[in-house]
Amino acid sequence: MNIDIVDNGDGSGATITVSDSDPAAVNSFYVSSFSGEIGSSNSWVLVDSRVGDGDIDSDIDVGYYFGILTSTTDDVTVVSRVIYFKVSNGDESVHYACLLAAQSRIKLLNLADVDADNVVVKKLPIDRIIKRKDNPLPLPCVLLTPMRQIMDPKEGVTSKDDVVYPVLCSVIAADNQEPTLEANLSRQMLWIQQIARAFRNQRLPGVASVVITSVNPMDVVAPPLWNQNVMASGLILNFRSREPRGLSA
Repeated sequence: MNIDIVDNGDGSGATITVSDSDPAAVNSFYVSSFSGEIGSSNSWVLVDSRVGDGDIDSDIDVGYYFGILTSTTDDVTVVSRVIYFKVSNGDESVHYACLLAAQSRIKLLNLADVDADNVVVKKLPIDRIIKRKDNPLPLPCVLLTPMRQIMDPKEGVTSKDDVVYPVLCSVIAADNQEPTLEANLSRQMLWIQQIARAFRNQRLPGVASVVITSVNPMDVVAPPLWNQNVMASGLILNFRSREPRGLSA
């Protein structure tokens, strides 16, 4: 049983395509909305069902969603993997979509000791966030912030341009300035490894235009923050988007 979801891109919903299922199976598609904000996950809601392979049309509102498909034959039900996708109306920037899609994928990694609510998207990088006395960032956390886009005129294919949307992924935990190898460092390096493997040389679920992702590692420990009893590591996730050339495309 396979499932593919395509955003209609005009505010009319998405098309869910089921393949390789039993011809007699009742295939039901469910969604749970996800806005990218803390605590935004909701219960699963049935969109529609069909018997056997084919399309399930939907008029889901514009937004971000987790989706699953259940396929029932007789008394046996098979559940698909959870898929992250979006429904758009053409008004959202690709860069912001990359931020929310990256957030969703990292949440699904279930990093040890990192609460899913502590994987957050913010405008600014580490220093300006963790020092706020009125609303400090809970630790450990993963902080995603946008970086300067890369638009190389030599990159792309006929009638399409490649634009790279970098996202700084900062992994932050409390530390005590202990310089020896210890559990904190091992845990920090494992988080970085898991995140890198989730994105390296992959497409980006939820952002159809992203054709591949490259990962640039940063320092394992950032000395200025370590001096403040904070262990911070980072990765730059470079999402390469293949986009139409020109306003009329």
